[in-house]
Amino acid sequence: MAEQWGKHTNEAYLEGILKEDRAVLRGLYDEFQPNIIRYIQNNGGTHEEAQDIFASAIVVVYRKVRAGRLVLTSPFSAYLFAICQNLWLKTYRKKSRMAGVTESTERVLADETPTPDEQLEKTMLHQVIRELFSRISDDCRQIIQMRWNGHDYAEIRELMGHKSEGYTRKRKHVCHERLTELVRNDARVKEYFL
Repeated sequence: MAEQWGKHTNEAYLEGILKEDRAVLRGLYDEFQPNIIRYIQNNGGTHEEAQDIFASAIVVVYRKVRAGRLVLTSPFSAYLFAICQNLWLKTYRKKSRMAGVTESTERVLADETPTPDEQLEKTMLHQVIRELFSRISDDCRQIIQMRWNGHDYAEIRELMGHKSEGYTRKRKHVCHERLTELVRNDARVKEYFL
């Protein structure tokens, strides 16, 4: 697989993600994640945040492919990088509001601002996600909220009383997957956003 990895086409990447092909997913992580980590770390993020962003981007691609709403007109690597860039920008904005960073600093990361339609769609999606977020367990909400607020896994482990950081990571992953499943299966999300 390793010697053939660089020869994958856009369709091969998308098919591998859709089929959850471990070899393709491992290859995606090996080939593309280092650049994403470097980009995010160079733009105020941590290694852990970069890993979370990359994993979220793969989920975004999976959902779009599964819904049949993705036709690539550029290389897969450029598309994946753009998703990661947008996800990081959202995270950075949230962090910068808490830290008091000015909007002019944010514009360094953003190449374009969303249109009113895009902003309305995002607002509607956020409302749906907030509602679905309220359906997961209290401890899941706490863990996810702490990650969104910039707490690292060691802090969360301590605050939640978990025995190990590894368990905290696993628990966050399970909670995130539960929320993702609720979002993926919600009729409103399927109709308007996928």
